[in-house]
Amino acid sequence: MRDKDKTKEQLINELAELRLRARELETSEAECKQAEEMLRNSDKRSHSIVEDMPALICRFLPDGTLTFVNSSYCSYFDRKREDLIGQNFFQFIPKEEQERVRNQFMALNKETPR
Repeated sequence: MRDKDKTKEQLINELAELRLRARELETSEAECKQAEEMLRNSDKRSHSIVEDMPALICRFLPDGTLTFVNSSYCSYFDRKREDLIGQNFFQFIPKEEQERVRNQFMALNKETPR
């Protein structure tokens, strides 16, 4: 009988532990969803700021391949975003300045003073 009571007590303790862990997981999941929502909202705000800027804003890889352009960039070059993405950034620099601009960008790194 004593072993049976001990087993029953162990099962009750394990069940209580499982319930506690389930509540912790539910709380963790809710916190995760809240963090994801906050991140989505932050991304939307950042994207809106960049899109609404009158400045030409772009992002490109070290080889010059454009990966992002804002609306002002598209308007300035009178091209659609999908036509600009994948193009080389440096081709939009006047020919006589391309080498100098490319060298300046290539020299930028964390160790280089600005």
